[in-house]
Amino acid sequence: MTNYRPDIDGLRAIAVLVVVFFHYKIAYFTGGFIGVDVFLVISGYLISSIIFKDLENNTFSFWAFYERRIRRIFPALFVMLFISTITALILYDYQTLVEFGKSLVSTVIFASNFYFHRNVGYFAIPPQQITLLHTWSLAIEEQFYLLFPIVIYFLNKYQKSKINYYIFTGFVLSLGLCIFLSEQQHFRFAFYMLPTRAWEFLLGTLLALRFFPSLYNKNIYNFFSILGFGLIVLAVFMFSSTTIYPSHYTLIPVFGTALLIYSGENYHQAFINKILGFSFLVFTGKISYSLYLWHWVLYVFYRYVSLGVSNSLDIFILIISSFFLSFLSWRFIEQPFRYSQKNISYKVAYKVAFVVSSLFLIVGLAINKMNGFPSRFPENKILMEAQKDSLRDYLTKQQEVISSHPDTAITYAILGKKSKIPQLAIWGDSHAKALVGGLDDIAKTNNSSFFAITVGGRIALQNIYRTTDTDTLIYYISKRALEFIILHPEIKTVLLVGRWSFYLGYGNQFETPQVLATTNKKWNKCDGNNFCLFENGLRETIYHLRAAKRKIILVTEVPLLDGFPHNYIMRAKYTGEKLNDLTPKRSLYESNNREVFKIFNQLKKEGLVEEILPLHQQFFEGEKTIMEENNHLLYRDDDHLSYWGSMKVRKLFAKYMKND
Repeated sequence: MTNYRPDIDGLRAIAVLVVVFFHYKIAYFTGGFIGVDVFLVISGYLISSIIFKDLENNTFSFWAFYERRIRRIFPALFVMLFISTITALILYDYQTLVEFGKSLVSTVIFASNFYFHRNVGYFAIPPQQITLLHTWSLAIEEQFYLLFPIVIYFLNKYQKSKINYYIFTGFVLSLGLCIFLSEQQHFRFAFYMLPTRAWEFLLGTLLALRFFPSLYNKNIYNFFSILGFGLIVLAVFMFSSTTIYPSHYTLIPVFGTALLIYSGENYHQAFINKILGFSFLVFTGKISYSLYLWHWVLYVFYRYVSLGVSNSLDIFILIISSFFLSFLSWRFIEQPFRYSQKNISYKVAYKVAFVVSSLFLIVGLAINKMNGFPSRFPENKILMEAQKDSLRDYLTKQQEVISSHPDTAITYAILGKKSKIPQLAIWGDSHAKALVGGLDDIAKTNNSSFFAITVGGRIALQNIYRTTDTDTLIYYISKRALEFIILHPEIKTVLLVGRWSFYLGYGNQFETPQVLATTNKKWNKCDGNNFCLFENGLRETIYHLRAAKRKIILVTEVPLLDGFPHNYIMRAKYTGEKLNDLTPKRSLYESNNREVFKIFNQLKKEGLVEEILPLHQQFFEGEKTIMEENNHLLYRDDDHLSYWGSMKVRKLFAKYMKND
């Protein structure tokens, strides 16, 4: 192995600290997620140094290499998984436990990056939900450790003289793929997958191979070390969850890390590398693996029970607790297992790893098979009822395709009394779909029918799309929906429904603010102004509907929760508080919707809409947001109504459910 460099441990410390500060939402550390990139470069450098040294000495063994990885990675991970599993069984509702079970299975087979790629975006999730999210990077590392030694062994055996060039070619191809997929907006794949992350490891490998010429000038060492550290700092404080990542931006922290490793070849000369060798940073670097494992699960469990970290004291306690548990893990788990070759043979290490992994696999599969063991808590019953009812897919009863283009697919359904010609259309995003259950009921009661035209994340704004959309062609969805309504003269009234404030940049604590863009060059003056784009897009929709002689009803959005129903239920279980006493205040709703109301009221004042239907008022009692009524949950998640929520408001729509 390469000679010990304390500055590498110091660099590890920087990496893990910025990740912790990012996850704990410490002010200004908005780009702290780049700490993972720093880790990947370091891993590539250290692992490659070990392999090449063993190959040079003719002592390389696959068995020995993988045994060292087992000793290094598995013990601390297994202890964290064991304690997390016990805690999850005690704390979690059945839904959250099922998700935990799925991620547990993927974690023990080091495929959690595949699981999270398929299910969640790293920057767009509520942290209470994903206990083992941080294991995605461990999965990538293990996949690299599994494949890389095999590739290097055969390259060293058959193409030794060209090994540098093969590694450099792999670096370039992986980097190119990463940038290409990000530009094509395949963000999740680029973020979670080894092919688009391998270049970070391989840059560390190139450093281990001395691919770059050695430095001999003290001033150059210092310049590179300062520049490298500056690039990392720049990324930490300038990047955020809205940064396209990974992408060409990732070059900044990755090259910064490489420069620090490079300039640290002569550790005693480089200024920043000397600082990285300070005892506190070195100690933090040594416990960085355990700290990475523990800080996240502590945060998730705390957030699950508390509905959110609300003050600096909470953050401070969590950080101190993370350090304490990490020290215990490092001292009594990592160290003994890592350096216990004399007491435990490699065969035993492999067998123990296999048996323990199998046990976790069985537990995870059992959790899924038993649907999260709902009988653990009576509170699960109300949750199961809300989810069951909310999943009644009314739109599958009678679906017809409006647009079959793969990027702009949209369907409609006729609901209510099918024998009646529908004179009403409800048009909007998933919030419109959440109302369909109650509207179906009231339409049948009133012997009428209606069109339901709903697409998740697509409100009725013409020529507008979100910069987070995977394809700008999706703005055609609203265009096709508008054309459909105009081509059906039997439609007299249109209800426009949506989570309006979200498209103006307001969300809850889990969400990335939306940024709008336009395909209409006439609106370029609105560039970067969501309010301007939103108003223009809505006016365009209303203009065309009025030209087609349709009556227009604007429906206000329902209040947001700042957690999921199961978070509230379990919090109430442990504290004895009432559900409706835990919800956000009315003043928050009014603040988030102030600009929406401003636009709506102006449109009403100009006589462009018939009515503004105050749907939100049905979910307030004074300052309280009502999420539960008569032992029924009115919400199925943090912002969508359950079936019971739609039934609560169905009578509001009765006056529109009358055929001439």
